[in-house]
Amino acid sequence: MSDFTPTYVEHESFVETYHDDEDVLVQLQLTVNKDDGMPIVWLHCDVHQWNKRVFKKIKSGFRKMKREAKDILKLHNIDCLYTCTPNPKWCKMLGPYEKIGELESEDGQKLEVIEWELA
Repeated sequence: MSDFTPTYVEHESFVETYHDDEDVLVQLQLTVNKDDGMPIVWLHCDVHQWNKRVFKKIKSGFRKMKREAKDILKLHNIDCLYTCTPNPKWCKMLGPYEKIGELESEDGQKLEVIEWELA
């Protein structure tokens, strides 16, 4: 695990939604640091109800995002994306990733910060 220290930087963001219903929201957020122009991509997946059917929706949204976001990610030379999760077991089922750190949410929940390769 690498050293990971969350810091706030002024940024611009682009958000695209790939799935949104009563069970789950899957979004991609491209954030560009205003100081150095460095891009970073976050995968947002808000699950309102956990079950096998919802996991299929997450997988479908994740695949759709990887397929459709390919061009914009290439434009910014991005080959990976990041997410913070309280449930890394579900993330592991979506494909391989690397844990790069941990942080605590505003409500005190422990989250793993993971990096996904976009091959």
